[in-house]
Amino acid sequence: MKLRNRKGLVNHLPEGQAPVRRAPQLTRWLYFGLLLFVVGYLGYLVLQYLLYVEVRGQVEVDKIQVSPTHGGQLRELTVTEGMTVHAKQRLAVVDPDARCAPTEPDPRLAKLDYDIRLLAVRLALQRQQLRQLHAERRRYDLRRALEMDGSRYRDMADLVRELDKLRLDIRLGEEELQLKRATREQLAAEPPPPRPECQPEDLTAPFAARVITVQRHNHEYAGRGQPVITLEALDAAVRIEAYADSRQYARWQAGDRVRVLFPDGTDSEGVVEAVQSAAYNTPARQWDEYVPVEARLRIHLRPADRNASRHWRTFDRMDVTVRMIR
Repeated sequence: MKLRNRKGLVNHLPEGQAPVRRAPQLTRWLYFGLLLFVVGYLGYLVLQYLLYVEVRGQVEVDKIQVSPTHGGQLRELTVTEGMTVHAKQRLAVVDPDARCAPTEPDPRLAKLDYDIRLLAVRLALQRQQLRQLHAERRRYDLRRALEMDGSRYRDMADLVRELDKLRLDIRLGEEELQLKRATREQLAAEPPPPRPECQPEDLTAPFAARVITVQRHNHEYAGRGQPVITLEALDAAVRIEAYADSRQYARWQAGDRVRVLFPDGTDSEGVVEAVQSAAYNTPARQWDEYVPVEARLRIHLRPADRNASRHWRTFDRMDVTVRMIR
């Protein structure tokens, strides 16, 4: 810049430089970086969609629930969650209801009493019939002695055979009656059998296992069939159940190897064990505005090896992602 003074001389003044502002540049780079990230992420999603098929699944470890066969109050329950128990180890004792009678009448005695009464009635009727046949034979013998009726010889032979048969039936009935009475006396001398539902019941571990949950505590009532303890065998089988669109049926085949992605970022290899339909039962079928909801595929997976099996167990009941190459 040039300026003239009063004497007409020219003075040269420095123009200077505009200050550099870095904020717009930083913002511009942030926009570019964000745009590149979005484009890259979208490209990653497109690539994942083109290369892989992904479905959601859940890890399932086989468990059993220990429950009493008869209801009662719990005692001696000493196991806790996470505890390891061995096979046949007592887990708890279930006491029966205090009002429960410890013994009951032997039903065999009631059956024998009925049979004895029935045999006695039958023998009484047979003896009465025998007396009637004897009286008929005496009348026939008298008529024959008086030579009043000699034409009934065949009837007499039938009467004799009937008498012999009736005597044999009576003798067999008397022996059977005697045997049943002796059996009854022997059973009556024995103590009555205890009622299973009125005896203390031991709850034991069927195999070496780990205690997963304890649903009841000491002195609480546990009804028949109600779970008290949930156990997981130390070598329990583990699997993953995943669900896919039914239109993907051709892509999932038994024996295929897949990747399983876990919530902590780790992954493992699994094998498709079976592919089944997850259709609803007819009464429970779902509808969406009068259109039946399409059935899905249920995919059963098993670990590829022992290491994968151990890894899967640590994610029991957790959701996972199952990935397969298209």
